[in-house]
Amino acid sequence: MFESITEWDISVLYWIQENLRGVFDPIMKFLSIIGYGGAIWFVFIIIIAFMKKYRKGASLAAISICGTYLINDIIIKNIVMRPRPFNTSDILIPLDTPSSYSFPSGHTAAAFAVSLILIHFLPKIPGILFVILAVLISFSRMYLGAHFPTDVMCGFLVAVVTSQLLWYLFGRKWLEKPEAVKEEKAQ
Repeated sequence: MFESITEWDISVLYWIQENLRGVFDPIMKFLSIIGYGGAIWFVFIIIIAFMKKYRKGASLAAISICGTYLINDIIIKNIVMRPRPFNTSDILIPLDTPSSYSFPSGHTAAAFAVSLILIHFLPKIPGILFVILAVLISFSRMYLGAHFPTDVMCGFLVAVVTSQLLWYLFGRKWLEKPEAVKEEKAQ
């Protein structure tokens, strides 16, 4: 079963390499670089934290990215220990070769851990733009041959579970209007 998944993963990467590589290289390298270590997301969190109205959202996004990192990069990657695509096939990688394991994608997990929290707190357009940026950063990892598609999908799933659990436990309550809370307590 794992062989057929890996075969599918490699076939998708070959398709990307044969049909898309070259044209978007500078953009994909840029997207990948800003995603290293969740750097761009921490910058966004700090900027948003300066806006009093969105401070709780920024706090929850920070907790989400840290929790996702712990689950994704510290626990799962070290249990699965999947080699990178460029180590198991002739997939090209036009960046420095990452030294950590491939599964699941840390760039993807970090991007969605933050964007899926911020979409609840921010106005519609900025929230959607953060999700689009997360999608582009995630795709850049496959485009550059740093991750298999299933690495990206599982990084996304880790982020969804982590961020939505935090949203369910804390975020919804933080967005309730004080009047609604007072009326609920009175009843």
